[in-house]
Amino acid sequence: MLSLRHPLCAAVILCASLSAQDFLTPPAPPSGNLSSAEKEALGMALFWDEQLSSSNSVACGSCHQHSAGGVDPRTGAEASRNPGPDGLFQTTDDIFGSVGLVRRTSQADFDPTGPFAHHPQATGRRPGSTINALLAPTLFWDGRASGTFTDPVSGQVSLSWGAALESQSVGPPMADGEMAHVGRTWQDLTTKLTQVRPLALASSIPNRLQNFVGRRTYPELFSVAFGTPAITAERIAFAIASYERTLFSNQTPLDNYQNGNMNAMNAQEVRGMDLFKTKGRCVQCHTFPTLGRVQFQYTGVRPADEDSGRFAVTGLQSDYGKLLVPGLRNVSLRAPYFRNGSANSLMDVIDFYDRGGDFTHANKSPHIVSIGFSQSEKDDLHAFLDSALLDSRVASGTLPFDAPTLNGGSSQTRATFGFGTASGSSDAPAMVFDDPALLGNSLSVGVHGGNPGAFAWLGMDWVPDFVSHLDFGVTCFLDWGPQHRVVAQGVLDSNGNLTHVAQLPFNPALRGQSVYLQWLLADTNAPQGFTSSEALELVLQ
Repeated sequence: MLSLRHPLCAAVILCASLSAQDFLTPPAPPSGNLSSAEKEALGMALFWDEQLSSSNSVACGSCHQHSAGGVDPRTGAEASRNPGPDGLFQTTDDIFGSVGLVRRTSQADFDPTGPFAHHPQATGRRPGSTINALLAPTLFWDGRASGTFTDPVSGQVSLSWGAALESQSVGPPMADGEMAHVGRTWQDLTTKLTQVRPLALASSIPNRLQNFVGRRTYPELFSVAFGTPAITAERIAFAIASYERTLFSNQTPLDNYQNGNMNAMNAQEVRGMDLFKTKGRCVQCHTFPTLGRVQFQYTGVRPADEDSGRFAVTGLQSDYGKLLVPGLRNVSLRAPYFRNGSANSLMDVIDFYDRGGDFTHANKSPHIVSIGFSQSEKDDLHAFLDSALLDSRVASGTLPFDAPTLNGGSSQTRATFGFGTASGSSDAPAMVFDDPALLGNSLSVGVHGGNPGAFAWLGMDWVPDFVSHLDFGVTCFLDWGPQHRVVAQGVLDSNGNLTHVAQLPFNPALRGQSVYLQWLLADTNAPQGFTSSEALELVLQ
């Protein structure tokens, strides 16, 4: 039972108060993780806290924004491009996923091996929506997050059914490239949470969440939710899953129409719904009332050999290439579409299914064949998908779909400027950075692309020189005045990389101030014997 005291669940309680004949109702949580006001509030804090990541720059909510229908609004931007199975960028199998971390070792050194080099990595599939994820018996595109939850630390089964949300929640915090550095452990994360201030990087925190967090530490919040201050992987999973069960969307025009309000959908939307059920055969996979998230299908978006899908979990040839059918509520907010982000609009999706997909395979769904829609039929179907499936609470960000504003990756808190000075034989070295400049925390700043074995210096100043001047034969964007100093020096490794990890003092008086950094490198091939990187501005937080 959901607690009537719970400020996070008012909308869910409202839904539950409707008639027992509601078109869509939420399933019960697993008996070993019953909902409570405190557990759901803790889960909300964890879901939106970027400090769950190794870099303090990625939260669960970074890739699952309510305003984007529970997926990642950054998908489609060039930074979200994954090279796909061929490992090459700008080829036909590229995937637009979610932006994660710059690859880094467990010692916090930047590790530019692999296709992303010193740039943030991007996932190999688009993220699924967390909204209505409670309806799915399994989660992730391949269904690897099953209804049986196994504690990732003890290896013991904690929940035997209905726990796909718990199973899913423990994946990203340990996935290098998503939220973790290489070799991260649950002990690393649980220890970190004992030391940080909850939601320290978030802003515009909803009052209901701010009232729960207050000035408490994470051990105190876990004690409120679970009875003792112990922070464990299982408890993190239980709390996040409990919060995600509040993200239940069943107040669309379709739901209201099916619940008896014949005026909830206009004539065009009703025609589109009829096409969805009949000529379009959409309902064969996007079954009512869930509108998806039950079946696995191969539909011909890309060749099956590019993504084995469900086969990787079951080992069954009959599952080769099949992926979880996504739910369609709030689909108008979730562009671009498909697991690789290859369809830019809902009309592109309709055109894809109208032509019967783009590729074939023995496992291709028999329902994916040429349809022959007229343009007016496409328009009707588009109207149904675009507006009849949209829950206004999701679109407006009202409870339970309100959320803090995240900080990670903000151009207002960290950005490069100027340009580097190249040698005669190579491009200019590149500045590498990932962490926000959070006072009291560590900060990593690296350089990539210098000559292996070369000596490098990292200069710091409180004053920039945006016009630039020459020093040591290189273009310098630091003022180089009395406050300037060298904060790090060292020798580049065999790949031309160097990382400096600094511990920032906890001095609230520095909050909001900018600091400016630039690398200077010895280079015998350069005309004056030196090269430099572009400059970096960091706003201390």
